[in-house]
Amino acid sequence: MADFTTLFSKVKNLRDAENLLAIFRIMYSDAKVVQGLLARYQTDAVFKAAVDYVYAADQRAELAAMIGQVNSLLADWEANHPGVLGLDGQ
Repeated sequence: MADFTTLFSKVKNLRDAENLLAIFRIMYSDAKVVQGLLARYQTDAVFKAAVDYVYAADQRAELAAMIGQVNSLLADWEANHPGVLGLDGQ
């Protein structure tokens, strides 16, 4: 019987390599969604009330810290990696 272990490994590595860029773009897109939710929280009183109801104050503080980190990551990626993210027409 043929041993397909090596072939499977090569195919998996190629697929993972091909997906790497897509995964980063998905992460970027999802981070933009988080950024939009923060903006909505800051401007939409009904949404803010819903968030405040669902999450305790300590949870909201933790989410705020995480959103700050997301914003920093976005700023860095947009400034330093626009081509990889497809922001420069690629």
